[in-house]
Amino acid sequence: MFINLFLKLIIPGVLSILGLGFLTGCVDIPIPSNAATPTPEILRGQQVFINRGCFQSCHSLGALATKGNRHPLPDQPGPVPPDLTMTAHRSDDWILAYLISPQSILHYSPMTSYAHIPDHEMKDLIAYLQSINTSPVPANIPLTDPDVIPPIVADFTTYRAGGAVYRTYCQGCHGQGGNGKGTVGHLLLPEPRDFADASWLSKQSNTYLYSIVSFGKPGTAMPAYNDILTLEERSQVLNYIGYFADPILKQRMELPALKGNQ
Repeated sequence: MFINLFLKLIIPGVLSILGLGFLTGCVDIPIPSNAATPTPEILRGQQVFINRGCFQSCHSLGALATKGNRHPLPDQPGPVPPDLTMTAHRSDDWILAYLISPQSILHYSPMTSYAHIPDHEMKDLIAYLQSINTSPVPANIPLTDPDVIPPIVADFTTYRAGGAVYRTYCQGCHGQGGNGKGTVGHLLLPEPRDFADASWLSKQSNTYLYSIVSFGKPGTAMPAYNDILTLEERSQVLNYIGYFADPILKQRMELPALKGNQ
Protein backbone atom coordinates (compact mmCIF):
# COMPACT_ATOMS: atom_id res chain seq x y z
CA MET A 1 0.00 0.00 0.00
CA PHE A 2 2.80 2.38 0.92
CA ILE A 3 4.65 1.51 -2.29
CA ASN A 4 1.57 2.25 -4.39
CA LEU A 5 1.13 5.57 -2.61
CA PHE A 6 4.79 6.36 -3.21
CA LEU A 7 4.52 5.60 -6.91
CA LYS A 8 1.30 7.57 -7.35
CA LEU A 9 2.09 10.63 -5.26
CA ILE A 10 5.72 11.03 -4.29
CA ILE A 11 7.48 10.26 -7.58
CA PRO A 12 5.23 12.52 -9.70
CA GLY A 13 5.78 15.25 -7.12
CA VAL A 14 9.53 14.90 -7.32
CA LEU A 15 9.41 14.96 -11.11
CA SER A 16 7.23 18.04 -11.02
CA ILE A 17 9.71 19.81 -8.74
CA LEU A 18 12.55 18.87 -11.06
CA GLY A 19 10.57 20.09 -14.04
CA LEU A 20 9.77 23.38 -12.31
CA GLY A 21 13.40 23.77 -11.31
CA PHE A 22 14.46 23.12 -14.88
CA LEU A 23 12.07 25.75 -16.24
CA THR A 24 12.97 28.38 -13.64
CA GLY A 25 16.71 27.75 -13.74
CA CYS A 26 16.95 26.28 -10.24
CA VAL A 27 18.23 22.99 -11.67
CA ASP A 28 21.34 23.61 -13.71
CA ILE A 29 22.00 22.13 -17.11
CA PRO A 30 25.70 21.20 -17.32
CA ILE A 31 27.62 23.96 -19.11
CA PRO A 32 30.68 23.47 -21.30
CA SER A 33 33.89 23.43 -19.29
CA ASN A 34 36.65 23.07 -21.88
CA ALA A 35 35.77 25.94 -24.20
CA ALA A 36 35.99 29.63 -23.33
CA THR A 37 33.31 30.34 -25.92
CA PRO A 38 31.09 27.35 -26.73
CA THR A 39 30.85 26.69 -30.45
CA PRO A 40 27.51 26.70 -32.24
CA GLU A 41 27.84 22.91 -32.49
CA ILE A 42 28.18 22.61 -28.70
CA LEU A 43 25.23 24.93 -28.07
CA ARG A 44 23.09 22.94 -30.50
CA GLY A 45 24.20 19.77 -28.73
CA GLN A 46 23.09 21.24 -25.41
CA GLN A 47 19.61 21.71 -26.87
CA VAL A 48 19.60 18.12 -28.13
CA PHE A 49 20.56 17.01 -24.61
CA ILE A 50 17.58 18.92 -23.24
CA ASN A 51 15.03 18.24 -25.95
CA ARG A 52 15.72 14.53 -26.31
CA GLY A 53 15.07 13.93 -22.62
CA CYS A 54 18.63 13.06 -21.52
CA PHE A 55 18.50 15.70 -18.79
CA GLN A 56 14.95 15.39 -17.54
CA SER A 57 14.83 11.57 -17.69
CA CYS A 58 18.05 10.57 -15.96
CA HIS A 59 21.06 12.82 -15.93
CA SER A 60 19.57 15.66 -13.89
CA LEU A 61 20.24 13.23 -11.03
CA GLY A 62 23.74 12.42 -12.22
CA ALA A 63 25.41 14.40 -9.44
CA LEU A 64 24.22 11.70 -7.06
CA ALA A 65 26.39 9.13 -8.79
CA THR A 66 30.03 8.52 -8.05
CA LYS A 67 32.91 8.41 -10.47
CA GLY A 68 34.04 4.89 -11.21
CA ASN A 69 30.73 3.30 -10.23
CA ARG A 70 31.08 -0.29 -11.37
CA HIS A 71 28.68 -3.09 -11.94
CA PRO A 72 29.13 -6.40 -10.11
CA LEU A 73 29.28 -9.63 -12.03
CA PRO A 74 27.23 -11.60 -12.88
CA ASP A 75 23.98 -9.89 -13.98
CA GLN A 76 22.62 -7.38 -11.50
CA PRO A 77 20.49 -4.26 -11.89
CA GLY A 78 22.31 -1.49 -13.72
CA PRO A 79 24.13 1.42 -12.09
CA VAL A 80 22.69 4.82 -11.31
CA PRO A 81 23.05 7.44 -14.08
CA PRO A 82 26.62 8.79 -14.05
CA ASP A 83 27.63 12.37 -13.58
CA LEU A 84 28.54 13.22 -17.17
CA THR A 85 30.89 15.99 -16.08
CA MET A 86 33.08 13.50 -14.20
CA THR A 87 33.09 10.25 -16.17
CA ALA A 88 36.39 9.04 -17.60
CA HIS A 89 37.25 10.42 -21.01
CA ARG A 90 35.88 8.47 -23.96
CA SER A 91 36.55 9.00 -27.67
CA ASP A 92 33.89 10.41 -29.99
CA ASP A 93 33.36 7.04 -31.69
CA TRP A 94 32.99 5.26 -28.32
CA ILE A 95 30.27 7.76 -27.34
CA LEU A 96 28.61 7.28 -30.74
CA ALA A 97 28.60 3.50 -30.29
CA TYR A 98 27.19 3.84 -26.78
CA LEU A 99 24.42 6.23 -27.85
CA ILE A 100 23.42 3.91 -30.69
CA SER A 101 23.59 0.63 -28.77
CA PRO A 102 24.20 1.09 -25.03
CA GLN A 103 23.79 -2.59 -24.19
CA SER A 104 26.44 -3.55 -26.75
CA ILE A 105 28.96 -1.51 -24.78
CA LEU A 106 27.66 -2.41 -21.31
CA HIS A 107 25.03 -5.12 -21.47
CA TYR A 108 23.59 -4.10 -18.08
CA SER A 109 23.09 -0.46 -19.10
CA PRO A 110 19.55 0.83 -18.43
CA MET A 111 19.95 3.55 -21.07
CA THR A 112 17.70 3.58 -24.12
CA SER A 113 19.13 3.72 -27.64
CA TYR A 114 19.39 7.07 -29.44
CA ALA A 115 19.99 5.47 -32.84
CA HIS A 116 16.82 7.12 -34.10
CA ILE A 117 18.04 10.72 -33.85
CA PRO A 118 19.37 12.42 -37.03
CA ASP A 119 23.09 12.34 -37.75
CA HIS A 120 23.50 16.09 -37.28
CA GLU A 121 21.87 15.91 -33.83
CA MET A 122 24.09 12.98 -32.89
CA LYS A 123 27.21 14.91 -33.91
CA ASP A 124 26.15 17.97 -31.94
CA LEU A 125 25.21 15.91 -28.89
CA ILE A 126 28.61 14.21 -28.85
CA ALA A 127 30.34 17.60 -29.09
CA TYR A 128 28.31 18.84 -26.12
CA LEU A 129 29.00 15.74 -24.01
CA GLN A 130 32.72 16.10 -24.67
CA SER A 131 32.57 19.80 -23.75
CA ILE A 132 31.12 19.23 -20.28
CA ASN A 133 33.53 16.43 -19.35
CA THR A 134 36.26 17.62 -16.99
CA SER A 135 38.34 14.42 -17.03
CA PRO A 136 41.80 14.68 -18.62
CA VAL A 137 42.44 13.21 -22.05
CA PRO A 138 45.12 10.51 -21.65
CA ALA A 139 48.27 11.22 -23.65
CA ASN A 140 50.03 7.89 -23.26
CA ILE A 141 49.78 4.48 -21.63
CA PRO A 142 51.56 4.18 -18.28
CA LEU A 143 53.07 0.72 -18.12
CA THR A 144 51.87 -1.34 -15.20
CA ASP A 145 54.46 -2.58 -12.75
CA PRO A 146 54.62 -6.36 -13.44
CA ASP A 147 54.79 -7.00 -9.70
CA VAL A 148 51.22 -5.74 -9.19
CA ILE A 149 49.71 -7.97 -11.89
CA PRO A 150 48.06 -10.89 -10.08
CA PRO A 151 49.23 -14.29 -11.32
CA ILE A 152 46.38 -16.67 -12.06
CA VAL A 153 46.06 -20.37 -12.73
CA ALA A 154 44.84 -20.99 -16.28
CA ASP A 155 42.08 -23.45 -15.41
CA PHE A 156 38.39 -23.82 -16.23
CA THR A 157 37.29 -21.64 -13.31
CA THR A 158 39.53 -18.78 -14.40
CA TYR A 159 38.43 -19.27 -18.01
CA ARG A 160 34.76 -18.89 -17.05
CA ALA A 161 35.48 -15.84 -14.89
CA GLY A 162 37.40 -14.17 -17.72
CA GLY A 163 34.61 -15.02 -20.13
CA ALA A 164 32.06 -13.29 -17.90
CA VAL A 165 34.19 -10.13 -17.83
CA TYR A 166 34.72 -10.29 -21.59
CA ARG A 167 31.03 -10.65 -22.40
CA THR A 168 30.16 -7.76 -20.10
CA TYR A 169 32.77 -5.22 -21.18
CA CYS A 170 34.48 -6.36 -24.40
CA GLN A 171 32.22 -8.43 -26.63
CA GLY A 172 30.15 -5.56 -28.04
CA CYS A 173 33.26 -4.15 -29.73
CA HIS A 174 35.61 -7.11 -30.12
CA GLY A 175 32.95 -9.67 -30.98
CA GLN A 176 31.91 -13.03 -29.61
CA GLY A 177 34.79 -14.66 -31.45
CA GLY A 178 37.30 -11.97 -30.52
CA ASN A 179 37.80 -11.01 -34.17
CA GLY A 180 36.88 -7.32 -33.76
CA LYS A 181 33.47 -7.79 -35.37
CA GLY A 182 31.27 -6.89 -32.42
CA THR A 183 27.84 -5.32 -32.76
CA VAL A 184 29.27 -1.79 -32.71
CA GLY A 185 32.78 -2.58 -33.91
CA HIS A 186 32.12 -1.08 -37.35
CA LEU A 187 31.42 2.30 -35.73
CA LEU A 188 34.93 2.56 -34.31
CA LEU A 189 38.02 3.90 -36.02
CA PRO A 190 40.43 2.20 -35.89
CA GLU A 191 38.37 -0.96 -35.69
CA PRO A 192 38.68 -3.11 -32.56
CA ARG A 193 41.68 -5.41 -32.30
CA ASP A 194 41.36 -8.92 -33.72
CA PHE A 195 42.38 -11.20 -30.85
CA ALA A 196 42.21 -14.24 -33.13
CA ASP A 197 45.37 -12.98 -34.87
CA ALA A 198 47.86 -15.37 -33.31
CA SER A 199 50.84 -13.66 -34.98
CA TRP A 200 49.97 -10.28 -33.42
CA LEU A 201 49.07 -11.72 -30.02
CA SER A 202 52.33 -13.66 -29.73
CA LYS A 203 54.29 -10.40 -30.02
CA GLN A 204 52.51 -8.63 -27.15
CA SER A 205 53.77 -8.81 -23.60
CA ASN A 206 51.35 -9.49 -20.79
CA THR A 207 52.44 -6.25 -19.12
CA TYR A 208 51.60 -4.22 -22.22
CA LEU A 209 48.18 -5.82 -22.67
CA TYR A 210 47.41 -5.45 -18.97
CA SER A 211 48.33 -1.76 -19.21
CA ILE A 212 45.93 -1.24 -22.14
CA VAL A 213 43.08 -2.91 -20.27
CA SER A 214 43.88 -0.77 -17.24
CA PHE A 215 44.50 2.62 -18.87
CA GLY A 216 43.04 2.38 -22.37
CA LYS A 217 44.81 3.19 -25.62
CA PRO A 218 45.01 6.84 -26.77
CA GLY A 219 43.91 7.42 -30.34
CA THR A 220 41.41 4.58 -30.22
CA ALA A 221 38.03 3.89 -28.62
CA MET A 222 39.63 1.49 -26.14
CA PRO A 223 38.74 2.94 -22.70
CA ALA A 224 40.43 2.53 -19.33
CA TYR A 225 39.03 -0.09 -16.97
CA ASN A 226 41.27 0.53 -13.96
CA ASP A 227 38.36 2.09 -12.06
CA ILE A 228 35.89 -0.61 -13.13
CA LEU A 229 37.66 -3.97 -13.10
CA THR A 230 39.65 -5.35 -10.20
CA LEU A 231 43.28 -6.33 -10.67
CA GLU A 232 42.29 -10.00 -10.74
CA GLU A 233 39.48 -9.46 -13.25
CA ARG A 234 41.93 -7.80 -15.62
CA SER A 235 44.20 -10.85 -15.40
CA GLN A 236 41.24 -13.16 -15.92
CA VAL A 237 40.00 -11.40 -19.05
CA LEU A 238 43.50 -11.33 -20.55
CA ASN A 239 43.78 -15.05 -19.93
CA TYR A 240 40.43 -15.54 -21.69
CA ILE A 241 41.42 -13.36 -24.65
CA GLY A 242 44.49 -15.52 -25.22
CA TYR A 243 42.30 -18.48 -26.17
CA PHE A 244 40.92 -16.72 -29.26
CA ALA A 245 44.26 -17.25 -30.99
CA ASP A 246 44.11 -21.00 -30.27
CA PRO A 247 40.67 -22.27 -31.36
CA ILE A 248 41.42 -25.91 -30.53
CA LEU A 249 42.46 -25.11 -26.96
CA LYS A 250 39.46 -22.80 -26.62
CA GLN A 251 37.16 -25.59 -27.76
CA ARG A 252 38.63 -27.86 -25.10
CA MET A 253 37.96 -25.25 -22.45
CA GLU A 254 34.36 -25.00 -23.64
CA LEU A 255 33.74 -28.73 -23.27
CA PRO A 256 33.24 -28.70 -19.46
CA ALA A 257 30.63 -25.97 -19.87
CA LEU A 258 28.85 -27.93 -22.59
CA LYS A 259 28.81 -31.06 -20.44
CA GLY A 260 27.43 -29.08 -17.53
CA ASN A 261 24.47 -27.98 -19.64
CA GLN A 262 23.50 -31.50 -20.67
